[in-house]
Amino acid sequence: MSRLNSDDYCEFTRLLIRHRGLKVNTLNHGGAMVECIFHEDWNPSLSISFSRGQYHCFQCGRGGSLSSLSKMSEAFGRPITLVLNKTEDLDDLNYEPIPTEKPLIRRVFHPLDIRGRFINYLNSDRCLDYVKRRGISKAVAGSMRFSYCAEAYINGTYFKDRLIIPIFDPHGLYMNVEGRELEKTGKKCIYPKGAIKPLYEWYKLDKNKILYLFEGIIKLAVARTDTFFANSSTTMGCLFSDYQLNQLKLFPSITLVRDMDDAGLEMANKLKRIFNGNLHVWSLTNMAIKDVDEIPTILNTTVQLYRESGGFVEDVDFM
Repeated sequence: MSRLNSDDYCEFTRLLIRHRGLKVNTLNHGGAMVECIFHEDWNPSLSISFSRGQYHCFQCGRGGSLSSLSKMSEAFGRPITLVLNKTEDLDDLNYEPIPTEKPLIRRVFHPLDIRGRFINYLNSDRCLDYVKRRGISKAVAGSMRFSYCAEAYINGTYFKDRLIIPIFDPHGLYMNVEGRELEKTGKKCIYPKGAIKPLYEWYKLDKNKILYLFEGIIKLAVARTDTFFANSSTTMGCLFSDYQLNQLKLFPSITLVRDMDDAGLEMANKLKRIFNGNLHVWSLTNMAIKDVDEIPTILNTTVQLYRESGGFVEDVDFM
């Protein structure tokens, strides 16, 4: 293929806009500012220079040559020089895109729109106190990358004075975050509007071993203080997303450690209906607690000692 020039890059950008249904802020013969194709972009942030043959996104930081971008794109299925069309007016491109024209894959993995700053939870005395009070080890909190947020907007949702537990995709991009209140002053936990709800760290789990499943992310953190529950995850609530249901099907055997309340019973019944693999449901034997994260706070013991003393039993109603 011959070397591309600025006119070719202009035409390539036009085709990309039309094929992906991208929003356009500016577009002229010098360059363009369009919706980024690498993340869910609420305001066009991908800058394209036709003269330099370069692109750069001011939100996600992706950038490079337009030649490499044209090779990456599967929009056209054949070399760009064979599909360039110079007959359409640039002004026609400033229209509202049709949502169904966007490839669905863009809504599977995308970083959050984070307007604020997270710091390591170790730099917040109140976060340290919270982690210690809940019986979560520093090793577990560090591996789960606990953070602190003084103030931020995440996908437009306001987070203030929260312990942040991030949920990443396999490439290290934020898919979701749980914001836990440090004091009982408001809503216990919040999530960004419109964020994907996956099975926590599904890409790190061993599909050949039993998956131990917990309802909440703090419960998971407490359970992981016992290495017995190393291959474990959470659904972040008793309601399953379609995304999680597909991920759960990857595991041949699941043991749900259920909460001893109505929500825990509902979760167990739902899992029994939708999971076709080898399912076990464990209950807690001590009636003083209703879930795993109360083992250190109410019983004043470790999850490991509780387990080794027979604290988890098979729920006969699900055998």
